[in-house]
Amino acid sequence: VRLAQAPLADPSAPSKGDVMKLLGYLKEFDIELFCAVNIAAVTGARRSEIVALKWPDIRGSKEEIRISKGLIAVPGHSSLIETNTKTGEIINDGIGIGRDLTAALQKLFLAKIRGGLSETRIMQSYVFSADSTGRKPWHPDTMTTRLRRVQRNLWISSGPMTFMDLRTFVASELVQQPLGLQIARDVLRHKTAQTTL
Repeated sequence: VRLAQAPLADPSAPSKGDVMKLLGYLKEFDIELFCAVNIAAVTGARRSEIVALKWPDIRGSKEEIRISKGLIAVPGHSSLIETNTKTGEIINDGIGIGRDLTAALQKLFLAKIRGGLSETRIMQSYVFSADSTGRKPWHPDTMTTRLRRVQRNLWISSGPMTFMDLRTFVASELVQQPLGLQIARDVLRHKTAQTTL
């Protein structure tokens, strides 16, 4: 007996113009979601890895972030469960994020301080927090819901984007460079180049 399998469509990447349009809108109207989407569009980080980021993972002076874990929702658990990254790799050396994203994260940091979070507590706080103390991270679905809601107000030619689409966007942009497949595999932290393809 063979199980029926529906053929999976190849992932499709949004255009660079659509990603820039989305980021431009978010930068003006939602700096927190702008930072989350920008991290995905620059590094190819997964949702679970983005919501797990804490302020010490942001290395502003080096314009880098460190990805070392993920947070996932498990049925039957009321809180998110901390896990390793999907491939188990830890990027302690940091991933370059550039000057603009670093500046936006610094702006978000200052907004959290102005919101009443103490500088001593913020170092144990999630970057994307669901409460004013920073102890409760965003649920991964919160990111998706917020992104979907924003896109209702914004016409994007390639259709609504998800965080997975942004990961595909990173891969597509990198593959076009010399030795691009190897670079994309390393950036996305795939075990094999076949997964990247």
